[in-house]
Amino acid sequence: MSAFEDLGLEPNYELDPLVLEQAKNTQLASASGDAEIERVLSSFNTLKRADLRAQLMLELLGQPINLNNSIGDLSFLGQALEFREVIEESADLDELNANLLSARDWLSALEDEFARELRRADITEAAQTAQKIAFMIKLIDDIKHEIDQDDDPDSIELDPDLF
Repeated sequence: MSAFEDLGLEPNYELDPLVLEQAKNTQLASASGDAEIERVLSSFNTLKRADLRAQLMLELLGQPINLNNSIGDLSFLGQALEFREVIEESADLDELNANLLSARDWLSALEDEFARELRRADITEAAQTAQKIAFMIKLIDDIKHEIDQDDDPDSIELDPDLF
């Protein structure tokens, strides 16, 4: 059973967050034990993350991928490296927050690109875009961690494994 089936949803990358939340609540209300509750919550957590939802969509289409594989798009990697340098040079929390918004915009554009690639049935490109989505989510998590960590931008330490 897929995460979509666990929540009574049709497989669709472009999920409305409210529909996803309602599906979770509906399934939890009818859950008959701890194992079922855990399965519903796990499925919800999978579908609410763009990278895991993309990975699941590709698996359902017969193209399983590892989101941690190297990204082969050198242009993307160059842009990401430049962006990472901007983040590391952020002088204060305002700059970090602005960079977080920029990263979220970039992620949103990648999510749109993935959805278009699925509609065109361009599975190879969609798989590459899914890896980029996973990368951006990790970068966003790093930025959020630094914002939450402290007010000292000189202590910014992004995950070195991203590059």
